[in-house]
Amino acid sequence: MTENEIPNPDPLESNEPLFDPEDTPTRGSTPVNNHSAAKTPARGISLSGMPTMPKTTPSLRVKLPESAPKRGGISPFNLLILMAAGAITLIAASLYLQGEGQVPTPVPTRAAVLATATKLPPTPTTAPSATPSPLPPTPIPAAVVTDTTVPPDVVAEILRHPGITAPPAEGLFRMLNPFTIAPARSRSSIISYTIQPGDNLDKIGARFGLSVDTLIWNNDGIYVNRLLPGDTLTVLPQDGVLYRTTGDITIESIAAQFKVSPYVIIDSEYNPQLQRAKPSTLLPAGVDVMIPGGVSEKKAVYWDPGIQYEG
Repeated sequence: MTENEIPNPDPLESNEPLFDPEDTPTRGSTPVNNHSAAKTPARGISLSGMPTMPKTTPSLRVKLPESAPKRGGISPFNLLILMAAGAITLIAASLYLQGEGQVPTPVPTRAAVLATATKLPPTPTTAPSATPSPLPPTPIPAAVVTDTTVPPDVVAEILRHPGITAPPAEGLFRMLNPFTIAPARSRSSIISYTIQPGDNLDKIGARFGLSVDTLIWNNDGIYVNRLLPGDTLTVLPQDGVLYRTTGDITIESIAAQFKVSPYVIIDSEYNPQLQRAKPSTLLPAGVDVMIPGGVSEKKAVYWDPGIQYEG
């Protein structure tokens, strides 16, 4: 419908022919509509005797000027819009077909961008110099009142090590020193030592961990102040006396002579032949018995070259 055409409220009037003034009858009656005359009247009723009713809504159509477009035509503006819509549709279809055969490129997420970011070298910074602050004076501990049940020497030893605490009984702890020094093993046998130039009894005793008395008691015929290089000394594994029996004698008698218990002689590892003996066991002559910790009455012998007077 164009803007110059008057709207028709009756939809049936569109089927009627256009109004022509020459077709208007001279009489006051309106001819019957062809559509109504074409209809078959009901039986027993004749339309010839019925009066013809005039139309209540006659159709009136106004002819448009010759310059106006005919009904059913398309204006240039509408044609332009249709062409633009078709072009947009073709472009969208071509883009869709091109993107259908391609693999979609994943869009990197924020975490991936941060992970692939180039690491910058660390910027060297100068450590601030720490200014030592003066320490507060160390308080002097007050005098500790000792308990009457604890000896004073024990309290003094505890105060010397205030930070040391006893470890739990069920725990195992290593020493802080990673190096273990094995103690010197005691000798299990009696050896002979050859005197070297410059030796004396003090040096020899310190070398073997023995007292000078032990060297004197077990070596006959030596002078304490005159050791000759090349002579030999009997060296025991520990302090004591090496005794050789001269006749039948009991172990108990030997222990009494050298002031030790008889079980010290029996249980000594240096007397394997006496392991099952008793203090009353009688030993024959010629048996060497090691008496650990024994004390002898033998005296040291000093060499006296004598004094000569010339007249």
